[in-house]
Amino acid sequence: MLNGRGVLVVRSWHDLDQESVILEINDDGPGIPESEKQRALEPFYRGDASRGLNDNDSFGLGLSIARSISESHGGSLELIDAKPQGLLVRLTLARQSS
Repeated sequence: MLNGRGVLVVRSWHDLDQESVILEINDDGPGIPESEKQRALEPFYRGDASRGLNDNDSFGLGLSIARSISESHGGSLELIDAKPQGLLVRLTLARQSS
């Protein structure tokens, strides 16, 4: 999928070994430095300090909301370096027992 700024790849699967569902979103942008990844999951964190707040900018809530929702369902959200560049966001949700 081309999002107007680069390539965005979305994959999902059911991991039978871990009894979980995994969603990965991978882009080919500049990524997030290792030293900022934990902060990037906090509310209102916006990686590029030069960004202004106008109608086209985010408020820095998306990743923190996604992490909170995943954790409330027994899952996790990880930020992983993509090779050769970019960011891979992995959302893992535990399969619900019936």
